[in-house]
Amino acid sequence: DGYLWVGTKGGLGRFDGMRFEVFDDLHADQLREGEVWALAEDPDGSLWIGTYGGGLSHLKDGRFETFTVDEGLPNNQVVDLVSLPDGRLWSATLGGLVLRDTAGRLTVFGTGNGLPSKGVQALHLDRDNTLWIGTDAGLASYRDGKITNHAALHPRELDKPVSAIVGSLQDGLWLGLSIGGGQAYGLARYRGDLVTQFTTRDGLPSDAVTSLLIDSHSTLWIGTLGGLSRYRSGRFESHSGETTGVSRQGVVETASLQNIEHLLVDREGSLWIGTRTDGLARLRDTV
Repeated sequence: DGYLWVGTKGGLGRFDGMRFEVFDDLHADQLREGEVWALAEDPDGSLWIGTYGGGLSHLKDGRFETFTVDEGLPNNQVVDLVSLPDGRLWSATLGGLVLRDTAGRLTVFGTGNGLPSKGVQALHLDRDNTLWIGTDAGLASYRDGKITNHAALHPRELDKPVSAIVGSLQDGLWLGLSIGGGQAYGLARYRGDLVTQFTTRDGLPSDAVTSLLIDSHSTLWIGTLGGLSRYRSGRFESHSGETTGVSRQGVVETASLQNIEHLLVDREGSLWIGTRTDGLARLRDTV
């Protein structure tokens, strides 16, 4: 419908280009928990909402329905979502990977099914319908009913915590390797059987990579805790620190592009940047 949905620590916002309408846990008929970590649009136009402690919520026709451990979730912390064209839904929780079928039945996958860890942090469905699964102990994939543990295949490269995934194995699967054990591991490209790692030595503003996106120009955008970067023509272009922009009220403001949490490209080609502490920014596409 052209709305921008924004998950924040204080609730869910719907932005129409002028103002935000807020949905939160202060209203009994809305969210169970106001800290929103994941959003996905269902094929029927409704919205799935993953919260950090309040389980999974579904907003359809103006009404919320919530599913928690009482309804079969392994954990109430839902950190990523992937909606399939046939109406099924994948949920990444800190207690396992969950598939919800069109009848509402839940199937839970854990280490017994081949995952490196039950702590799932990131999901990505590639162009070949392979589901890539980032866990706090490395990378896995799901295809044709089978889970493959890539962390076990590449124990030195792919056994790090995976916080973001984009691309495909044929063209290059990009992985954000999040902070684990007090150390950040940067960015990795997984293609064929080759894994290549990139860090601040290669031009990243920070080794703590939190979000990844490939736009319509085939440019890779990298969100980190130290700033924004893009990778094209074999090199990184990075921006960190403060940036100056004009607010909707016409006021010149200085904001930080550090502590980036999420990236999204809209239908007009603009890049939306959700930050951990500095709100929401928009980078407009130009000629």
